[in-house]
Amino acid sequence: MDAIVLMALTYVAGRAIALPLERKGLSQIIGFIAVGLAASYVLGIDAAYCAELKPIAMFSASILMFYVGLSARIESMRGASSVITGVAGVVTTFTLTYLALTTVGLSPTRALVLSISISNTATEVVGALLLSLSEGDVRDIASSASFIDDIIVAVAIAAIASGEVAPPSIVAKSIPAAVLIAISMLVPKELLKKYRGMARVVFRSYRDFVVTSMSALFSLAIASYMVGLGPLIGAYLAGLVINGFKGYRDPMIRASVSVGKFLEDLNVFLDTTLVPLFFSYAGFTASVVHIDTVLFLTILATGVIGKVIGCGASSAILLKNSVKGLKIGAIMVARGSLDTVLLSSSLSLGLIYLSDYSTAIATVLATMLFAPLALSMINKRYGL
Repeated sequence: MDAIVLMALTYVAGRAIALPLERKGLSQIIGFIAVGLAASYVLGIDAAYCAELKPIAMFSASILMFYVGLSARIESMRGASSVITGVAGVVTTFTLTYLALTTVGLSPTRALVLSISISNTATEVVGALLLSLSEGDVRDIASSASFIDDIIVAVAIAAIASGEVAPPSIVAKSIPAAVLIAISMLVPKELLKKYRGMARVVFRSYRDFVVTSMSALFSLAIASYMVGLGPLIGAYLAGLVINGFKGYRDPMIRASVSVGKFLEDLNVFLDTTLVPLFFSYAGFTASVVHIDTVLFLTILATGVIGKVIGCGASSAILLKNSVKGLKIGAIMVARGSLDTVLLSSSLSLGLIYLSDYSTAIATVLATMLFAPLALSMINKRYGL
């Protein structure tokens, strides 16, 4: 079967499953990964198909990383509360997972990659879950903490892009990546203030703004690749740069309008096209028969416990409310886009085995189901 025809078939099948999932408040990602896994198992998809589809998947991943940076709610950060909650969740989950995986016999490299990937929280799933909540403090901390998660995993993607996961290499890559992320969040608005002629060019029309944004995306992807950080982190940096334009206040408010419209348009394009393509590919490259039950239960247990303890306990102390802390912990369990990108990149670099990748993808699916169910149970027990 032609690879493009295969992708078309999985898109149609995945969309058919995604529609009822979305009506129940679940992520459409579940449907596309599940269809990809089923197609891989039933049709016996081999590496040749995956190689042919990889450029499409990686392009989709780049746009996805760009969108994650562009949609980050930087202005809603709740200072120390968000940082403490996000970092506590990542550190607790990473530590528990790494210790558990090395205990069951995984090599340090495989354990490191899997521990980093499972430490991330899916911003897109968090956003959907927060729609059902009325507590403003819970919404702010959860959304901001998931942004902290995104920054950490973006740095990890940059660190692992070279294929070297020894601690010195990770530190060497992480420092410049973290500096670039900080610059990308802080500089854009100041540049537009200082050079008003630049603002007139960038926001002359909506089309000019989109052209500038996409040019920034691909330029930074190239630059990031050339310095050894990988194109995905460059795409994320471009999203943060364009995100910063929202803070520029011009008399005609063209900046905020342009960014808002672009974010909405890009979301539609991602939601209807690129997300299905990427997550179908993620399902193709995994293998049901290679899922390791012991590894699955280990990662799922540490992934859930790490977030509930790390994010839930810390936010409960900060908010002085255990129920709100429990809700935040349940919400932060959900995994999704960035950890799948990290896993896919690590598999292509040979840093993890197919069994590791397949098991981790199964864990991503399980957490996507667990988070909304757990939040629903908490709401029924304690109220909204």
